[in-house]
Amino acid sequence: DDIARSVVILYDFDNSMEETYSAIHDAVDNFAKCARAWHIPSAGDVIDRKYHAGASRVVTRQKARPAIGQPHPIKTNIQIPLLEAGKQRLAFMPERLLVFEPRAVGAVSYSDLNIDVDSQGFVEEEGLPNDAQVVDHTWRYVNKKGGPDRRFKDNPRLPIALYEDIHFSSTTGLNELFKVSRVGTGLPLKEAVERAAAILTNPGEPRDQKAG
Repeated sequence: DDIARSVVILYDFDNSMEETYSAIHDAVDNFAKCARAWHIPSAGDVIDRKYHAGASRVVTRQKARPAIGQPHPIKTNIQIPLLEAGKQRLAFMPERLLVFEPRAVGAVSYSDLNIDVDSQGFVEEEGLPNDAQVVDHTWRYVNKKGGPDRRFKDNPRLPIALYEDIHFSSTTGLNELFKVSRVGTGLPLKEAVERAAAILTNPGEPRDQKAG
């Protein structure tokens, strides 16, 4: 029964695509090596910043689980880089991104996939990851001048860590945001996907070979 419900896909790469797909693998593996990675299902503006460590926005974070495997019901002769995004699973296939939901599967071509990478300070209250860069400090409760509000006895000093946001979007409705503790994680994935899009859009175009 399991075989009958499966979709079997076999791949045979040329040198250019093999190198590019290996770069996507390496980028997702680098994602997985971050001390912390989160999926951000929601975010909202702060009305009174003095009760939120001076932050202008609050976010809901869920642990992200990058992995390598085969998303059910697909069976193939290669391993697929995967990113969990709440109820969705993003599968980086060689020719497109597949978005798995509990009762549906969507597809986004790499030429339509936008990956925006940005870094910003984040007030960390849940323990600092060992690979995070601390850029400043604040307090859980701040006064109008940005210092500690002395009215609160339990008012710990909190680190402001420089985290990286990786935003996946498309004109077909994909809109998923991840946050990672190590800056420099998202750009290799963005570049690898853009290279895959170029190869798939112009399969006969010669590619420059990198030396060494």
